[in-house]
Amino acid sequence: MKGRRVNASPRQFDARGAASSRTPLPAALRFLGGPLSLGYGCAVGVRNAWRDRRPGRRVGRPVVSVGNLSAGGTGKTPVVAWLAGELLRAGHRPAIAMRGYKASRGGKSDEQLEHESRLPRVPVVAQPDRFGALSRYLPKRPEIDVVLLDDGFQHRQLHRDFDLVLVDALRSPFEDALLPRGYLREPVENLRRANAIALTRTDLAGEEDLADLRSHLRRLTGAEPLAEFAALWSRVDSTDAAEPRDASWLRGRRFVALCGIGRPEAFLAMIGRAGAHLADTILLPDHARYDARLLREAARRAEGTEGLLTTAKDWVKIEPLMQQHRLQVAMHRPRLEMRPVRGGEALLGRVLGLLAAPKERDGC
Repeated sequence: MKGRRVNASPRQFDARGAASSRTPLPAALRFLGGPLSLGYGCAVGVRNAWRDRRPGRRVGRPVVSVGNLSAGGTGKTPVVAWLAGELLRAGHRPAIAMRGYKASRGGKSDEQLEHESRLPRVPVVAQPDRFGALSRYLPKRPEIDVVLLDDGFQHRQLHRDFDLVLVDALRSPFEDALLPRGYLREPVENLRRANAIALTRTDLAGEEDLADLRSHLRRLTGAEPLAEFAALWSRVDSTDAAEPRDASWLRGRRFVALCGIGRPEAFLAMIGRAGAHLADTILLPDHARYDARLLREAARRAEGTEGLLTTAKDWVKIEPLMQQHRLQVAMHRPRLEMRPVRGGEALLGRVLGLLAAPKERDGC
């Protein structure tokens, strides 16, 4: 399995992800990190200065962006899902717009499939040209009254009415560097461009680290984070069970973890918190493509355990292949949710207030 990293236990990954590389560069090229990051930062600065003088184009609906500064997961998909669900409960009709990163030819990306699985009532528009795609789609769907832009902080071609940026409490942007030396897509100072900041995975971070992160954000932006989210597993979907199991079922059982996501250490930390034990871990690059050979090897490694433990993002790619090739191994997907533990009502109130007082919008 090319690109695989195998580790024996989630305890090898501390809460702040120390076992993961602090740079995406291969070891042989890390001496180039500083110069490459400097060049990248100059390019980002020129691009943002150009965008500052050219407002994004409007699509005739309020647009709420949920984004981040970092490459890799900060919980955008479950936060967008939470917000979409709250809007549905409030009587609104949201649509989700996204790039559709690494979609298969003629197919759908991992994140699009995950959104459609979580919220079948919410349409997903996935195209790199989000303005063009929404301009074609929205006139056909007049009932859509708000667009949620998934991973939109850097996509400034599209006007947004509310810019929410997520900061992972397990990876402070104040301790990171620009790509490719680190994982930042923009300098941390650009958080000032956001309308609001929310922290994610606060339940996995230490209180001292959280206080330090809040203090840094307060000094930089002049405001506290608007909301804070905890990561939790509510239920477990399994191929060997007709109904979802309670997440407590994981405790004391042995699995092989299999995933290809941007932040595997967060997934492994949650496995440890759930009380599950890992016989092996198979960690692939973000957005990895699966095939029968890889899954047969994973199934072989899972013999003598409860089966494969994976993420929702991976499940949507693995599960059809498991059925197609009739692989005899149980697969389990914990349902990850981001639930507000502070400021959820304030965040939702800001969005609902935006929708209650529509402005003149050109476009569709």
